[in-house]
Amino acid sequence: LDHLFEGSADCGGLVGTEVIKAWFEVHLKGASSPLLDTLPNVCISVANTQSAHTAQPQGLLLDYFPAGSQPVDKGGVPVRLEAAEVSVGQGPDDSYLGANFLELYTVPSDAGDNIVLAGIPSIDAITVTGVGSPSDAIAFFGVGIERASGDKILVDAEVTGLIENAEPYTSNPNVGNDRFLLPGVGERLQPGDKVGLFFYQRHVQFSAIINGASASGATTLIQTAAGTTYPDPVASAINEQDSVLNPPNPYDVSVVGVELPLFDLRRLPAGALSLGAVSGSAP
Repeated sequence: LDHLFEGSADCGGLVGTEVIKAWFEVHLKGASSPLLDTLPNVCISVANTQSAHTAQPQGLLLDYFPAGSQPVDKGGVPVRLEAAEVSVGQGPDDSYLGANFLELYTVPSDAGDNIVLAGIPSIDAITVTGVGSPSDAIAFFGVGIERASGDKILVDAEVTGLIENAEPYTSNPNVGNDRFLLPGVGERLQPGDKVGLFFYQRHVQFSAIINGASASGATTLIQTAAGTTYPDPVASAINEQDSVLNPPNPYDVSVVGVELPLFDLRRLPAGALSLGAVSGSAP
C-alpha cells in the first residue's frame, strides 16, 4: 500500500505559504507584492512520490498547464497509445490489491534524470465492462511507474474510480470536455522507468473510513443496524479473504488514445526546473 504522506506546499523554490500570503496581501488588502508580480504562470510539483514527506521540493515552471501528449516544440516527449485492452481480476494469480500495468513509455537509459511527468493525462475513450460480477464493476486506475528497482509507484497517490458503462466515456461526467481527463500528476523520472496506467480490483482510497482509529492500522469493528458485526472497511481493505466487504471486482477495460504529459528538460529553457530546500521530516 502507498503511504499517503503529504509533502510541503512548496513547488520547487516557490514557498507555498509565502505565495498564499502575497495573494492575500494583493487581493484582500490592496497592497503590492513583487513576489506575486514575478510568479510563473504555472508551477507543477514534480517531487518524489515515494518520499513526499521529506523529498526536496521540485517544480516545473511552464507558461501553460499541459494536458495529454506534449509536442517536441514545447519541450515535450510525445506519448500516445492508440488502443489497448486490459483484463483485471480474472487470472488465477490476480490479487485484490495487486495492479495490472498498461505500459505507455520507457525512459531511455541515456536520458539521465531529464524526463519529467507533469500535467494531466488524457484518454480519448475508455470503456469499462463487468465480467461475471452480480454488481456493477468499477475500474480503479491511476498513472503508475514500474522502476528498475522493482518498486511500483502510484504517482502522487492519485486514483480514479469509473463505473461500468454501456457507452465509452469520452469526457468527464458533468464537465463536458472533449476527452476523459485524469487528475494532474507530477514526477521526475529515472532511466529505465516504465510509465503507464495501474488498474486495480480495488484500492484503499475508495474504502469508507467508519472509525478513524483504523487509519493508524488499528483493527476495529462496526455493527450494522441488523446486529451483524464486520471489520471496518479500511482494515478489511487489506484482507483479500473478506468476501463481504471485498467481493471480487473483475472487469475489462478498453482504451483509445491514451496520452501522458512528458517533458525533456534538455528541450526546455534553462531554469524550467525549480529546486527548493529540503525541509526534513514532517511532524
